[in-house]
Amino acid sequence: MDREWLSVKEVAHICNVSVDYLISLRRHGNGPAYYRFGRKIQYRHDDVSSWLASLKH
Repeated sequence: MDREWLSVKEVAHICNVSVDYLISLRRHGNGPAYYRFGRKIQYRHDDVSSWLASLKH
């Protein structure tokens, strides 16, 4: 992927989960690392990839 930063919707799509589920993970301290820029939540592509890899058995 060419872009370093991903939106909540993009991460939900990549992870095949709903935006609400991703928000729930974030609120409970789970899911990929995220960054807040004012009111905007962004995820680094590398963090999302690492988190997904950590879920594999």
